Amino acid sequence: MDSFWSISEGRLLIHLEKVQERWWNKLLNAEEEIDISKIDCSRPLNELPEDHIAKIQELHWNQEQKLKGLPTS
Repeated sequence: MDSFWSISEGRLLIHLEKVQERWWNKLLNAEEEIDISKIDCSRPLNELPEDHIAKIQELHWNQEQKLKGLPTS
């Protein structure tokens, strides 16, 4: 896991790598929390890793099969 900082054009840039991919309700302890339920965290399917896309397609196919009363994988 890498975290680093740099200064570019007079601005401090900080890169923090998360242990878990999830939304933070604040960055610093002294900050006021935000309501993360109001964040649109959807992603276009084509931005996901291939294995995630395959799993989503499998789940979708299984759901369709279930609705038709057919066997699932």
